Amino acid sequence: MERIIVIKLLCIMLLVLTPIFSKCEIQIELEGLDSKLELEYNIRKKIDHYIARDLDYLGVNLKNEIHDIIKLSLRSAGYYNPKISIVLLPKNIENNKKLNTLIIKISLGMPIKVIQVNISIYGDGKNDFDYQNIIKDSKLFIGKQLNHHDYEQLKNRLYNLAVSKGYLDAKFQKSQLIVIPKLNQSIWNINFFSGCRYIIEELKFQGSQIQETYLKNISNISIGEYYDTKSIMELTRRLSSTNWFCSICTSSNLNSCAKKKNYY
Repeated sequence: MERIIVIKLLCIMLLVLTPIFSKCEIQIELEGLDSKLELEYNIRKKIDHYIARDLDYLGVNLKNEIHDIIKLSLRSAGYYNPKISIVLLPKNIENNKKLNTLIIKISLGMPIKVIQVNISIYGDGKNDFDYQNIIKDSKLFIGKQLNHHDYEQLKNRLYNLAVSKGYLDAKFQKSQLIVIPKLNQSIWNINFFSGCRYIIEELKFQGSQIQETYLKNISNISIGEYYDTKSIMELTRRLSSTNWFCSICTSSNLNSCAKKKNYY
């Protein structure tokens, strides 16, 4: 089942805002993360953004919160059975310690390993060659140490492909990252519904003083072809190269499903 899409060209302005973070001045010493620089960096960053700059006392609540922050960071890297010790040493001018020192000792324990990756595709994308490649690539995670980022990246590949190729109703019916800490094992279960694949029914140009026939002659898109972001980007590039416009933007108008023969 195919769906129809109408492409519109519009002018827009984007405002990008960048957050500003203050730097924590308390000294933090992490032990037990030798050679795991990225993991150590992520933990330091999260703690720096959380604790106060003038920390003089480590209460039970704050200690538990810092413990949970570290625990979640370790879990994302596949360590579900760590042992964590947290101690705050006050500054001591006589010993040249000008800052309070938060000493964190970590024993990582055995990492979680991925033992199964199960992906099921439903809808028009079921037999799509690109989706079959993603399923094939996903098997490479089996036997590797669990990393939550890898799992999220796999999900992103599934969804981004849907957006790119015109499966614009795509959604996850089920996505499970299962962890069995006692066995140090993880299982991934993903059911992905692609829905129908949309086609281009019409091109509409708005906000331009150029005759539409000229613009359509420049277009690389044929009515009735499948929606593809690469084609849309090429259309935008062609229009930009004319130097007729200050800015160009495309938007999609999704209509009801067209009862035409499936592509696959």
